[in-house]
Amino acid sequence: MIEADIALKTTVQPGVRYPGFVGIAFRVRPDSSHYELFYLRPGNSAALDQAMRNHSVQYVSAPDFGWYRLRREWPWVYESHAELAMETWTKVRIEVAGRAAKLYLNGSDKPSLVVDGLKGEDLHGAVGLWSFSDEEAYFSNVRITPAVPQESEKRIRGSLVRGRCAIPATLAECKR
Repeated sequence: MIEADIALKTTVQPGVRYPGFVGIAFRVRPDSSHYELFYLRPGNSAALDQAMRNHSVQYVSAPDFGWYRLRREWPWVYESHAELAMETWTKVRIEVAGRAAKLYLNGSDKPSLVVDGLKGEDLHGAVGLWSFSDEEAYFSNVRITPAVPQESEKRIRGSLVRGRCAIPATLAECKR
């Protein structure tokens, strides 16, 4: 689980529409060439156009699945609306398990965005704090909690395998 408080202030000229981009990357490779990312666009949250409002929280997987490709190939699956505001702290919680991830905002017990098909190649990696240029991104109370091992049962080729496995887990990671 990844938790943080995030705030954003854009530094573009007044009157220029700039929804802001700030988020948390996970499963980041050491060279930062690949990562998965949930990001917030607080300037879209209060847009008058509903389609734009629906681009308030988004998921991408760099380098192969950017926002444009995901929006074009899977409309509305990897983005959603959320109540956000510029220059206001937003509590963010990300839960990742295998190929699924959920983004929770401001202490809600209901996710703002659910991704059941993470596009990245890696199941492990670093965590990164992310934003665009021309803005001031603020992060506070960042906390990373490793997944708790849990008792699991898996059927593999008709055999029952029991063990303690970390989430996300592969069969090779299970301790029998």
